[in-house]
Amino acid sequence: MKFLWPRHLHFFFALLALLNGMQASLSAQRAPSASTTLVSPAVEGNARGEADLPFVRSQRLGLSSHDHARQIIVIGFVGGFVRGDDRRHPEVRFSEYLRDRYGQRIHANVFGNHHGAAALREILRALDSDGNGTLSPDEKTHARIILYGHSWGGAEALLIARELGDQGIPVLLTIQIDSIAKGRWDISTIPSNVAEAVNFYQSHGLLHGAEHIVAADPMRTTVIGNIRLTYRDRSVNCDNFRWYARLFSRTHLEIENDPRVWDIAKRLVDSEFLRPSPSGEEELSK
Repeated sequence: MKFLWPRHLHFFFALLALLNGMQASLSAQRAPSASTTLVSPAVEGNARGEADLPFVRSQRLGLSSHDHARQIIVIGFVGGFVRGDDRRHPEVRFSEYLRDRYGQRIHANVFGNHHGAAALREILRALDSDGNGTLSPDEKTHARIILYGHSWGGAEALLIARELGDQGIPVLLTIQIDSIAKGRWDISTIPSNVAEAVNFYQSHGLLHGAEHIVAADPMRTTVIGNIRLTYRDRSVNCDNFRWYARLFSRTHLEIENDPRVWDIAKRLVDSEFLRPSPSGEEELSK
């Protein structure tokens, strides 16, 4: 019997992700629409095999005259070969929650991690407030962008942050969830155009992400933390993945579905809306 050497393991996990993504795509076409009212912090899954998230659907917040200029762009990336519209995954439901909560104050969308070019185009279009096809220095300087992702999606979020930096566009925050590198990508160094960054990781199982992120320029970037989560004494429902994915990489999938991760992400996004507005009032209505 031959052993699987590390270089073969990468292919093995990619195959698992591909199979799971194909099944997810087929199942998503058959599954009933998931509720956007996510009210329970419990980790038990519901009838559709979704892990509940600790989000409470709120009333859409009112707009003030300066809100359009201060619109926040939040782009997420799912891992593996999961589709960006697969609502069984928390990245997608988190984006829906943000759109419901903030309305026109936010531009939120989710992409597959292989569709970074499309995500970048959408970001640039959203920043082009005058619609002339070119970003002015003012449009770049006042950009408010948050990027997040799990697994390969976390790696893609960091890549997009770097590409925005190459164009002189700042990023408010990156949220990496058990990021897995694609090839030799650097998924640990946060570029200097990012103001804040947080990294969630777990260190058990065959598949686990980057344990430590650092700022390329600590004077310009604050690393909020490298937050280690463990699942030895805690089980999180991850029935949104097929059995073979759960068998070989369960903890990597549990961290994606962990309500604690998304509760912190929610609070981080909220904090951006609590910053004082130009008129001196807080943007977020209580």
